[in-house]
Amino acid sequence: MKKNLLFACTLVFFSMFIACSDDDTTEPETEFIDQVLQGKIDGESWTFVNGTSSIDDKIHLDLLSTETECGASNFEKKSRIIFSITNAVGIYELKFDFNDLDNSQTVTLLSYDEEGIPLNNIATEGTVEITDITETKIIGRINARSDDNSFVNGNFEASVCN
Repeated sequence: MKKNLLFACTLVFFSMFIACSDDDTTEPETEFIDQVLQGKIDGESWTFVNGTSSIDDKIHLDLLSTETECGASNFEKKSRIIFSITNAVGIYELKFDFNDLDNSQTVTLLSYDEEGIPLNNIATEGTVEITDITETKIIGRINARSDDNSFVNGNFEASVCN
């Protein structure tokens, strides 16, 4: 009888360790830093200065480290952050799934090499939060990571240009 009791106690003890696995996370754990959006793109320091957006069924954002205005040509070969996201206030987890492209969300940290060829660093880790949408501005924050050389975190405000 004591052997059965000891066996049962041992079984319960070990099952507690198995049941307490931390693999069961349901929400992304994203910490936004309360600062101007900044980080690195291809190992180079990057800080947000200005951004533009257009809105249809989605919000299309172009966030730059230089001044820009609506209607200006944004084809300068400057590092930037570009992405499209649902046209609604909310928090959006970054992920990429070939089997579920409609529900995938990424952020592109774009840079250029010496010959002017674009290098797309696709961030699939992190979160984007759109906090306000008005007729003239999109306000939000991003914590996005492609790798140790391309990541950003902080707040942005972009002008609506359509």
